[in-house]
Amino acid sequence: MLPQDHQGNALAAALAQDSLLAPFTRIPAKEGGIDIEGIAVSGSRVALGMRGPVIGGHGLIVEIEIEITDQGDLSLAGEPIRRLIALEGLGVRDLKRHGDDLLILAGPTTALSGPCALYRWKNWVTDLPIDPATVSLHRPGRLLEIPFGRGSDHPEGLALWALEDETTGLMVIYDSPADHRIDVDAKTVIADIFRLP
Repeated sequence: MLPQDHQGNALAAALAQDSLLAPFTRIPAKEGGIDIEGIAVSGSRVALGMRGPVIGGHGLIVEIEIEITDQGDLSLAGEPIRRLIALEGLGVRDLKRHGDDLLILAGPTTALSGPCALYRWKNWVTDLPIDPATVSLHRPGRLLEIPFGRGSDHPEGLALWALEDETTGLMVIYDSPADHRIDVDAKTVIADIFRLP
């Protein structure tokens, strides 16, 4: 939603000038370059989950602050903040805010089949970034393994889901769904629902 011209927008420009991330802006997204695959919001603060790059074996969330100009456009307020996330070599596939916590769906950075898991960053809303020049490492708790297929069923998206007993579940939607998930006649795709620990 940031104003864009033929060269991109303010976020693209800021990432291209960032000393840590600039080299990755010149690599295709699905080959380890800049690949945004999740978003979570708290007020004017926006967390962008990065499927790539994975840096030193750590996932990455870029946080930006958004403001509204006098003309009614959105603009960046300050520099993006880089926050490394200990995800055991995985990239971010999706983000979902749950109260003050941040749920992180993590999986391989490429289209390859591989391990996927759900993590919880407790109290993310109050764990504010401090200094754009400092890259901090955060260690969210691993909640559960998400099943994946070989060549199919790659966990890709999250949605909170109210369960019958009034507890919170999590619906996981898959990229390249396996044949048994697809009902062509009904035009439906089956997702999985997990009880959120």
